[in-house]
Amino acid sequence: AGPHVTAGMRSEMLAAMGAIPADTYRDALLCFTHPDESFDFAKIKCPVLLMTGEHDRLATPAEIRSVANRIHERSPAPNVRFEVIARAGHLCNIEAPSRYNRLLRQFLLDVIR
Repeated sequence: AGPHVTAGMRSEMLAAMGAIPADTYRDALLCFTHPDESFDFAKIKCPVLLMTGEHDRLATPAEIRSVANRIHERSPAPNVRFEVIARAGHLCNIEAPSRYNRLLRQFLLDVIR
């Protein structure tokens, strides 16, 4: 969580994370500890929105910006948007729902136009 999280947000985060099956956590840990660096970003042909929290320590802004740049450099028709949610950590949809929803909504509206 980011440094500005409230007790209510923390409770919501714990409930959300607690609802994720253990197998999913194991798979995520495997991906984080053994990333597939052979992924071919040239295969991405759809619009991509990458969002992270300013204080995210799991998917840091620098790491996510790097992924956005790799997609942009290698995709045949790059359409990549990278956003950092101010004052938020990893669960920016809970920590900053208005900003998160606004960015997601705008991205989706842009895609369908």
